[in-house]
Amino acid sequence: MNLLPLLGLAVGFLTGRDWALLVTALAGVIGFGLVAILTEEISGWADLYVWGDIVLSLALTWVGVRVHRRFFRKARTSS
Repeated sequence: MNLLPLLGLAVGFLTGRDWALLVTALAGVIGFGLVAILTEEISGWADLYVWGDIVLSLALTWVGVRVHRRFFRKARTSS
């Protein structure tokens, strides 16, 4: 789950769509849900690490979407 922010950044940049935020949020909920159920690594949904990682992942996904749009908009206008 430490790679969730990188996954969000990659999905955001590769797709450039706003639904990438939903994909990242679902991956976080599923992943952290499994970690909370199957291991003793986190103390459930009350753990601040879970919320911090999900918020960081969503922020990086948003950044990836914006970078994609700016990068490909400039590529279209310069050709």
